Amino acid sequence: MFLKNLSVKSRLFLLVALPCSAFLLLAIITLLLTSHLVSGIQSINNDRVVPLKQIKVVSDNYAVSIVDNFHKYNAGLISKSALLSSIDEAEKIAAKNWSDYLQTELTPEEQRLIRNSEALFDDVKRRVEDYKSKLRYDQALASSSQAFVKELYDTFDPFSSSLNALIDLQLNTSQKFADTAAADYKREERLMILACIILLAVVIFLATAINRSIITPLNNINSVMANIARNTDLTLRVDDNGDDEFAQTAVSINTMLAHFKELITELLNLVCTLRTQTESLSENSLSIASSTDQQQQQTTMLATAITQMSAAIKGVADTAVSTSQKANESDDVAQQGLQSVQNNIQAINQLHELLNQTKIDVDLLSDKTNEINSVVQIIQSVAEQTNLLALNAAIEAARAGESGRGFAVVADEVRQLAHNTQKATEQISAMIVSLQDASKRTVNSMDEAAEQTEKSVSIAAGSAESIQKITSAITEIADLNVVISTSTEEQTTVANEVSENINQITSSIKAVADSASENAQTSQGLKSIANKLEDDITKFKV
Repeated sequence: MFLKNLSVKSRLFLLVALPCSAFLLLAIITLLLTSHLVSGIQSINNDRVVPLKQIKVVSDNYAVSIVDNFHKYNAGLISKSALLSSIDEAEKIAAKNWSDYLQTELTPEEQRLIRNSEALFDDVKRRVEDYKSKLRYDQALASSSQAFVKELYDTFDPFSSSLNALIDLQLNTSQKFADTAAADYKREERLMILACIILLAVVIFLATAINRSIITPLNNINSVMANIARNTDLTLRVDDNGDDEFAQTAVSINTMLAHFKELITELLNLVCTLRTQTESLSENSLSIASSTDQQQQQTTMLATAITQMSAAIKGVADTAVSTSQKANESDDVAQQGLQSVQNNIQAINQLHELLNQTKIDVDLLSDKTNEINSVVQIIQSVAEQTNLLALNAAIEAARAGESGRGFAVVADEVRQLAHNTQKATEQISAMIVSLQDASKRTVNSMDEAAEQTEKSVSIAAGSAESIQKITSAITEIADLNVVISTSTEEQTTVANEVSENINQITSSIKAVADSASENAQTSQGLKSIANKLEDDITKFKV
């Protein structure tokens, strides 16, 4: 738990610093132990080895050097002055070494032996001084040289024995110190081994703990990410307890997964909305196609009616021409005037009936054009709705980002088709308005023609009473026939224009029907894409 609050950098630093500190501590302990051993060795050298040499020098200078020089003097090898000088030198060296020895660290036992040795040392020095005094004053020795040597040895031997006791003491003390140093070394060696084992155990424990504190979060993150990749489950989360880099990484991963979950949920909602809108668009497109088929049938019927009306108008024109010819013939044959008048009255009545029928047909044409205009307005309304739906789909696709680019293209195509449909319906509306205006003009012409035929009937009836008025009546009839001929020619022209306009309307309606079919197919494609996208998105668990 403590390691989880440390950063990975701190853990790695601890993993490196702890062994280094342990080795540094061991090195310091080793240096201290080595220093202690060196100090002990120096103590042995200064307090035991050097005193051994000093005691040996004192013993040699009295027991060996003086006696040896005495033998040389007796043998005539050295002079008296040389002997005295050598004795003085030996005493000086012995005194200096003895003084240096006394300056060392002395044990109580050593001090006791020194006191005994100094008492004997005083006897030796007195004996040597006595010997030197006799030599200086050329006094004969009390006995032979052998006796003198024996006296010296008798004096020197106790002193040498005391010095040997000091030497033995130094050796024993050195041995004890060596044994103590060996025991200390063994003890410190065991302590060092124990310290190494403890430090190694602590290092291994901390290294294992640090390794576990690093590997466990990594395995946790790897396991969660593997489960997410394998099961597409965005509800899984990484354990983000702690303050280290792994916890921060886990928080970032959990935040990213939460964003992914929100994005997938929003995308799923958009796909559902897109699917609903494409279904509605498909139904509207099919409805438009059905309506345009009906409208196409109605315009075909209207074109047929216009063709029939054109034929009727042509018949009226032919009748007017025939009436004019008969009026001219009536001017030449007065005897046949009455019959001609009767025939003319009959022809005018037929013309009146034909005009009435033509008026009815034109009124029917006007009604049909009104119906066409209503259907066109419906188409225009549907086109506007389709345009709005396509615009909404484009907006939703833009929100979807890269994954909605295909939807944006399809929505743009649908919007373009709706726009083209709207323009086509506007053109159809304009044509229908022109057709209605032409129909109104035709009705007005028919009304005028009806009035003219009624006048012709009245004139023809008056001509029965007065044959004399036949010529003038025939002239009037001829004039009226000219008017009728002109009117029928105009009506024929208007009817042809209406027929052409209706053909154009039929073509436009067919184009609208084709566009509606394409819209339906496009909507089906969009629906399939939306279904596939929904299937892919629903694989994620949110």
